[in-house]
Amino acid sequence: MAYMTRTGDGCVINGASYDGVPLAMSGTDHPVDAVNSFIRFSTRSRRIVPGTTLQLSHTLVNLCTFLEQDDLMRARLERRPVQRDIRVLLNQIDDEQLERWRNRDESAGVLPRAINAKLSVAYHFLWHCSKIPGFPHRIGDVAKDPEAPVKVWFERRRHRKVIVSNLLYRGGKTKSRKKGVPTKTEMDDAYARAADARWDLARRDVLILNIAEDAGLRLSEVLNLRFCDLPSLLEAEDSERTDVAVVLRLIRKGGAEHEVSFPPNLIRDIYDYIENVRPLLLSGAAAKGKDFIFSGPRTGKPLSRQYMSRRLSKHFRDAKRTRRLTYHRVRARFATETVKALVDIEMEKAGSLRDIREENILLKLTEMMGQSRIESLRSYLDIELQARYSREVR
Repeated sequence: MAYMTRTGDGCVINGASYDGVPLAMSGTDHPVDAVNSFIRFSTRSRRIVPGTTLQLSHTLVNLCTFLEQDDLMRARLERRPVQRDIRVLLNQIDDEQLERWRNRDESAGVLPRAINAKLSVAYHFLWHCSKIPGFPHRIGDVAKDPEAPVKVWFERRRHRKVIVSNLLYRGGKTKSRKKGVPTKTEMDDAYARAADARWDLARRDVLILNIAEDAGLRLSEVLNLRFCDLPSLLEAEDSERTDVAVVLRLIRKGGAEHEVSFPPNLIRDIYDYIENVRPLLLSGAAAKGKDFIFSGPRTGKPLSRQYMSRRLSKHFRDAKRTRRLTYHRVRARFATETVKALVDIEMEKAGSLRDIREENILLKLTEMMGQSRIESLRSYLDIELQARYSREVR
């Protein structure tokens, strides 16, 4: 079956060098050129492979695997030889196969929003291929090509065009349930769960949760922390004595460089992990490597984001299921606590809650969270202001 591997270091794409670019392989151990072309096209970061590229790579490998399994089943029913060349299967893809792919995920309990996301990746991949000679030309706009095997059309939403099809779920099914923000009690329970493991894994998991709660880093940003990103231990100790945050310059989502404030005690905990725990988790050449702090046990590359996300999210299993708490919601806790502190600072400057400058708060929060759009964080400020206005009325 199809699978995904990674290229070595120094893979050059459009003049930029990347490490560990995803590479889709067929069940016969041949590169799937169409998929790999789309992966290279989507790789835009200047230092690391974006997390979104890894996600769409997994989605397209999942599609290739399904096409192979689907052809195997149909070959048995039709009593014909199995088609083992994934390139041929991609050139035969149609709406019926995509519908079976969708129905398989639906029967497995995958949420409609996630299914829509997977189908959208497949449509963008097929549209990319339709512009390149030699790649599958199976998709078409129904207004121009009503006989296309994969039928889509375009709609304008929020000032941009999106690909739409009859296979995508619409309406109430795609509405997401609101996710909660971990409370202090829920965080304490998560830390207790994380500590209830082998001691070296427990130290690692607790440290990653601490970094998310105290610095607001995404999981991919934590796993891509390098030794060269850290200040010296002496600098961290000086900052701890003077109670001043340590500022690190990190490459965050989208390849942009941001200044991130770390509590000095957190830097000390990272150095303690490097000295006393990390060597026990790694083996061979990986143990001697001085590149990534949270690296895999054998490869020396960063730990898998998908694996660590599942592992860390399980620590919140004591919370109510309706809260839908995951590791990523720890960032929401950081944003909530940061907004409270920023509002207090602005109130000291302005003198009252009604005179604060919301733009100053949102700009600072955007920088601390590593976001590119202010509006994506406005809900945190709105909730905090509404709570404070309610207390004033009482």
